[in-house]
Amino acid sequence: MITKTRRDESTKGIRRLVRTGEPFLSDDIDLLRSAGAQIASAIVNGKLSQELIETKEMEIFHRLSSFVLHDLKNLVSSLSLIMQNAAEHISNPQFQQDALEAVGRSVGKMEALIAKLSNNTGDRRPNLHETDLNKVASEIAGRMHQKGWNDKVNVQTDLGDIPNVLADGEQIEKVVGNLLLNAFEALDDGGRITIKTEANDDKVILSVSDNGPGMAPEFVEKAMFKPFTSTKEKGLGIGLYQCKAIVEGHHGRIAVESQEGEGSTFRVILPAIKKTIDRQPMTVYITRG
Repeated sequence: MITKTRRDESTKGIRRLVRTGEPFLSDDIDLLRSAGAQIASAIVNGKLSQELIETKEMEIFHRLSSFVLHDLKNLVSSLSLIMQNAAEHISNPQFQQDALEAVGRSVGKMEALIAKLSNNTGDRRPNLHETDLNKVASEIAGRMHQKGWNDKVNVQTDLGDIPNVLADGEQIEKVVGNLLLNAFEALDDGGRITIKTEANDDKVILSVSDNGPGMAPEFVEKAMFKPFTSTKEKGLGIGLYQCKAIVEGHHGRIAVESQEGEGSTFRVILPAIKKTIDRQPMTVYITRG
């Protein structure tokens, strides 16, 4: 049998119910219904919050896994190219040295990717420091030569007089590497890739251009930076999505120009470090007349 309870004084916002033995009135029933509804709502919200947290964690892990898979695919492509060139150049001591260095770097990157995936750290914040994009471009161009890219395509650099940028060198190197690999895979033998840097007001621009088949305007406008969308037969559709996320994390942006049959140009636009003027103290001499 249900009996009436008396509402006692409030304790920390919750009213205590004290048994009195009197029957419930309509107001009491309304109060109980309201309390029950609020308790049920709190329970549902708690469950939904937990499900949302779990869903978010899975989303982060899935995105991280996709990035790791894409990076591993790029490393495998680079190692595969070294193996192809080894058949012709294995007796060359310089090739042997370059190949060992390239394999060593690839192994180090693979270990770092596996550690990142195991720790499930998500997208880490950029480790920002003063970075010379000309140095980044030159080093990557040198590695392309080590891997034998120049045997298939003509790689050119046009490096201007530019200020430094505040950036995570490892992440920016990943962006440029992705853009170069996309250009390389789009070209036939004898194609051309140009890496260019220039300054424009308070911005630094690093561009990667190729004379490949280009892309359709509709794809550039609607699908190019979407994940899991690619024009390549075996592409994962992660590279450009990852590039865009990294560049925007540096308060920059990526601009694209492409025309079918004419080639493509990707421009990474980053804010330049503003130079401060070192003002020396001035001594003023006053002469009395």
